[in-house]
Amino acid sequence: FAVLVRRRERGRDEEEGRRCSCPVSAVSALLEHFAMLQRSMVLGAVITLTVVAIVTLTVFATRFATIANPIGPGNLARGAASTLRHNDFELWNVTGVSARELAHDVTSGQPFGGVSTARGPDRLDPPRHAPIHTPVSILTVLAGRKASEPPAISFIENGMSSDNAFGMRQDYKTLPPDSLPARLNFWVRVHLKLEHAGEQHDCGAMMLGQGSYRTGSVRQTIKNDWWIGGKGCYTWHGGVFCQCDKAILFFGGVESTHAMWVSVVSSFDFPLPPFEPAN
Repeated sequence: FAVLVRRRERGRDEEEGRRCSCPVSAVSALLEHFAMLQRSMVLGAVITLTVVAIVTLTVFATRFATIANPIGPGNLARGAASTLRHNDFELWNVTGVSARELAHDVTSGQPFGGVSTARGPDRLDPPRHAPIHTPVSILTVLAGRKASEPPAISFIENGMSSDNAFGMRQDYKTLPPDSLPARLNFWVRVHLKLEHAGEQHDCGAMMLGQGSYRTGSVRQTIKNDWWIGGKGCYTWHGGVFCQCDKAILFFGGVESTHAMWVSVVSSFDFPLPPFEPAN
């Protein structure tokens, strides 16, 4: 009888153990599942943070490079990167232009691709009664944009002075009359011919240079400004008078960094050097 009682008690204990083992196994499996999920979430967070860090560093590196090498559109400034850019110089009131390159200088390490010309879209100036269509011709210099002293020095060494070269800042009225560029992106000497009012004019060898300057006191902007001149020119009254083959042409500032108004003048108070054909 005692043996039977012990067997019954042992069987009851085994039955109770089996009943208790199931919930414990379920809880253990659930805890293990949560642990795996937590590890997966931690791994995903680490991957996400790594990707965000890489993107952020890339953006900051690109932004720093842009600040260190500012790049600008044609008349808004812009760039020390070694990139060949279209630099447009506009001649208003001119129906056609040709410019054969004679010489050039550009900041060391910057590319140069030559000079080309084209007829641009007319300007529409709205006076009181009827709009006036002004013809525009464009001279384009393919070159990099990075200002330095050597091109400015060679610009002056090629015969440019405060008497025969004019700088085209938008605030040109406040420039000192004897100003000359201290730094230039590039300059070109071209044999300039243009058509004005149906007549062809040969202006011989002319110098065109592009520099840059900063505007604004708080948020500064870099702008590209042009210089124009020649040995047969004289700077006066917001522009430059040049002796061409048939007449004296006035290249006048229009409060623009990259455009000039061209007109024929019947006389000039100062004697100009005689016209010299370009070599």
